[in-house]
Amino acid sequence: MDKDFEAEWLVWRIIEESGFKISRYQIETEWSLDDVFKANALLDMKQDYQTAENGLEAIKRDKDKS
Repeated sequence: MDKDFEAEWLVWRIIEESGFKISRYQIETEWSLDDVFKANALLDMKQDYQTAENGLEAIKRDKDKS
C-alpha cells in the first residue's frame, strides 16, 4: 500500500469514525504520529467490541428461537 495513502487513511478514519469534532488540520498540527496510531488502535478495539457484541446478540436470538 502506498505510504501516503496509508497515512491519509489513518487521519480520515479518525475524522469519520471517531465521533470527535476534529478537523484534519487539527490532527496534522496538534497530534503526534503516536496519537494518530493510538486513536486508530482504539477504533479497532471499538469495532472488535461491536462485532463481538453483535455475535452474542445473534447467539441469544438463535437460543430464543429454539
